[in-house]
Amino acid sequence: LSATLETGDEILLPDPLWPNVEMASRLFGATPVKYGLTPERGFLPDLAEIEAAITARTKVLYICSPSNPTGRVMPPEMMDALIRLCVARGIFLVSDEIYGEIVFDEDLRGAGCLSSPAMREAAEHVIWLGGVSKAFSMTGFRVGFARAPRRVLELLEKNQEALFSCGVPF
Repeated sequence: LSATLETGDEILLPDPLWPNVEMASRLFGATPVKYGLTPERGFLPDLAEIEAAITARTKVLYICSPSNPTGRVMPPEMMDALIRLCVARGIFLVSDEIYGEIVFDEDLRGAGCLSSPAMREAAEHVIWLGGVSKAFSMTGFRVGFARAPRRVLELLEKNQEALFSCGVPF
């Protein structure tokens, strides 16, 4: 988020969501705008609600799949639609897939943004977050990685030293 948000920007966040994402957004001066993940919709987003929430100040649509806290995996068709929406509106999709290896439904395994057909046109708009910490029960290690546009990676490299320079003292 430090590489995509500035003071006054908006970020679209699912509700419910792990609270640290909203806190990080505020830390970087952004205004969180929430969209619902309701039980009535199977904890999936409503594309019309998201599109209506996008303003000139919106810079990021954040998703987490599988979701923390609902565990809901984004179906491929929904992921494709969200990617295409972000490309059309000129905003980033941050797809947090740290729990991507913990999927028990065979039909949804590998259903992340990187396997979406829309990724062919979306390289400049999608930031994929993954890691080994959750999948391999190494949560204390905080080992993660990103796939992002070059301009974002350059900022992440600069921020990494200031924000994450010390390892876990095991």
